[in-house]
Amino acid sequence: MTFLLKSNMFSEKIFDEVNIVKEKRYVSALITLGVSIFLLGATTIGFEMNQDPMEGMNTFTSSIKTTHKSLIEKSESIMISSKQPELTAGVSTVYDNMTLEQLAQKIERNLNSTLSGKGYLIASYSLSRGVDPYLALAIMLHETGCSWSCSSLVNINHNVGGMRGSNGYLYFSTLDEGIMAFIDNLSKNYVQYGLTTAEAMNSKYAENPNWHVAVNQYIEKIKAS
Repeated sequence: MTFLLKSNMFSEKIFDEVNIVKEKRYVSALITLGVSIFLLGATTIGFEMNQDPMEGMNTFTSSIKTTHKSLIEKSESIMISSKQPELTAGVSTVYDNMTLEQLAQKIERNLNSTLSGKGYLIASYSLSRGVDPYLALAIMLHETGCSWSCSSLVNINHNVGGMRGSNGYLYFSTLDEGIMAFIDNLSKNYVQYGLTTAEAMNSKYAENPNWHVAVNQYIEKIKAS
């Protein structure tokens, strides 16, 4: 229960910080636009006193359009770059006395083959959904063989948890989609029912009664990495 509360608080804090940053950047962009228009107007008036009034107005309008286009492009760049929060030194710990960046690096050390490079996604999305990231990763490694070389289920179906539907193993368009769907499954069908350990999940997740033993071995390996 404590883990779920902390993960929810972490998610809310991250999203609040991102929104504040976005709002400040938008205000800054609007102020810059206003100042630019004023300066352009002053410059045009100062240097075009002897110019035909209509020609001067056209020059002023053209300058505003050029500046406006530049600012719009810059704003779009800001919006894209601010979609994910940047981690900096001093960020509070989020799990196992680690910052999100440290946790992502720890998870990344246990990823090989097709899953390589997905440490941050696994860490951040697990926390946002109230799922123990060690447990999520351990199940992935056990179900896919990605500690060494990922199975065809991962490489072809992007299915990282052995998830099945009415017509067999589920297929996902991308690996990221498959990872998030797997973590969503743990959150909705296990964690929300109080099944937060491999032992508690065993009878529902796998037919093998010793499934939890293998998963816990992976968890210990992850902790020691």
